[in-house]
Amino acid sequence: MATRKGRPVKEINFDEFEKLCLFQCTLSEIAAWFCCSEDTIERRVEEEYGKTFAEVFSKKKKFGKISLRRTM
Repeated sequence: MATRKGRPVKEINFDEFEKLCLFQCTLSEIAAWFCCSEDTIERRVEEEYGKTFAEVFSKKKKFGKISLRRTM
């Protein structure tokens, strides 16, 4: 596991993260799911995707809306 200033990097399962975005969970709900701070989620998303949380969330939640409409 990589470290950052002596502290282990919080591992985030990005498949789960993307599913939570599909369900349109808020940043605070996603942080609670992974038992970490909102700042940690924002930082890890930026590292993984090279974009801000808001940019990634906006793109991923659209697919959730499509799925919801299809179900209706």
